[in-house]
Amino acid sequence: MNFGNYHIIEKVGKGGNGIVYKATHIVTGQVVALKILDSGLDIRRLKNEVRLHAGLRHPSIVSLLDMVSDKGKHALVLEFVEGKNLDEYLASHRLSLEEKRDLFIRILDPVEFLHKKNIIHRDLKFDNIKVMRNGQVKLLDFGISLGISSPKLTKIGFFVGTVNYTAPERIDGVNKKQSDIWSLGAIYYEMLTGERLLKDSKNIKANLRLVRNEKKFFSRFDNLNDIDRKVLKKCLRYDYKKRYGSIGELKNDFLSGPKTFKTPTLEINTGFSKKWLLLPIAMLIFFLLRNDRHPLVPAGHDTCIELKFYPAEAVLKLDDGRILNGGDTICGKFGRSFNGELSAPGFRSKYIPVSFPTGKKFEQLYYTLKR
Repeated sequence: MNFGNYHIIEKVGKGGNGIVYKATHIVTGQVVALKILDSGLDIRRLKNEVRLHAGLRHPSIVSLLDMVSDKGKHALVLEFVEGKNLDEYLASHRLSLEEKRDLFIRILDPVEFLHKKNIIHRDLKFDNIKVMRNGQVKLLDFGISLGISSPKLTKIGFFVGTVNYTAPERIDGVNKKQSDIWSLGAIYYEMLTGERLLKDSKNIKANLRLVRNEKKFFSRFDNLNDIDRKVLKKCLRYDYKKRYGSIGELKNDFLSGPKTFKTPTLEINTGFSKKWLLLPIAMLIFFLLRNDRHPLVPAGHDTCIELKFYPAEAVLKLDDGRILNGGDTICGKFGRSFNGELSAPGFRSKYIPVSFPTGKKFEQLYYTLKR
């Protein structure tokens, strides 16, 4: 199937106002992403997207290469990005807290670039963020972005965007740079916990009531460390005037904040604590030989278990929404247990209990799925 001078290879995604295909230029062979726009799209919205996107040159923003038409339909020709959507990337990589934070800061960079150009993205969400193999971020889809010269296209009483990631003031037609900051807070919360900040994708009024009650709304951050708790509270204030005034302010809280972490009841570790690397070899041997302490057990915990899954790509989703991967080490109290659903593509999921041993300092637990 061809569209103008482009041969369509396969469908790779769906945007807010069109379907995205992997395609090649018939003459040059250049691989591109071809976003064929919906037939009913307001031509003013298309012109707005092209005008805003065409002037953006940033390594973390997908490049707009051309606009083509064929048989009355329009399409945007975009840089083809070999990577995964943010949710897919997180599911396939066991990132530590610091690695998640570093990834989030990389997501902030292109948004900060937009804001300095007086552009509000308005649709920041997992589907519009790709992460390449080398860890580079690419921000996508400027279909509903808003600039100084953008025409007013949304009717009174309506809004465009994705409910789960939309700032409360946007429901009333108010669009600010701080609206993007609210969306970033919702994204970061989901990156940290594996669960949506707002789970109801249809009931806007219920979401507004939830967000408005900040004391109760912010209580879900209590088990996070000091830095992340502070950042989320400042991003997700109901009143946009009380949020960060700029992405730069948000970055500063990450980069200048104290490196202190609150140890949750259930701690997920992906390796040895760095402090062990500073101990002399003789001290390490001393601890290995002692019966009352295992080197993988951090202070405040009785025991640790390492999870082993078959197939290797299986993930365990806990009842509280957190995601564990094979190879993760979790620490807690003797005899404590928790539950979750183990799943993997092509295999039958199953609900499993996981229990810490009653006496051992360290144990490996193996779980297998069947096709």
